[in-house]
Amino acid sequence: MPKRKQHIKTSSSIGAVGATIWSYKNGDSICEVICSTLGGYTGGKAIARLPDIIDPPISPNHRGIGHGVLPNSALAKELQSTFFKLLYALQKLGDDLKSIGTFPYILLALVCKFVWGIVIGAVFGYGAHLLTDLFTPYGLPVIC
Repeated sequence: MPKRKQHIKTSSSIGAVGATIWSYKNGDSICEVICSTLGGYTGGKAIARLPDIIDPPISPNHRGIGHGVLPNSALAKELQSTFFKLLYALQKLGDDLKSIGTFPYILLALVCKFVWGIVIGAVFGYGAHLLTDLFTPYGLPVIC
């Protein structure tokens, strides 16, 4: 069974990689990609233990709704639209701030890109936690 440190390491790494690739594919500048990567790392690290907070690992069979395939699939489907709207809003805000062209606004645009990365990293980090648990002898429950 993966331990806390392994979940944090895996989720933060996957969050950073996911945000980096997404930012690069979005056509962002190198500074924006770096901010997205740092945000992805932060988001992945912050969310890494959430399934174990929902279902505390107090016994070998601690996996419940926070680890369940169907509840997490339903949640992902429900939040998919909100996720993309949030990313679009952060992207637009960052672009609008960047277009002003003065240093404080460019800095705020990079903060938007950092937050953009946090959102992506959190989603990838939660998924990474579930994937690492999937490949253990206990696997993941279908429901809870």
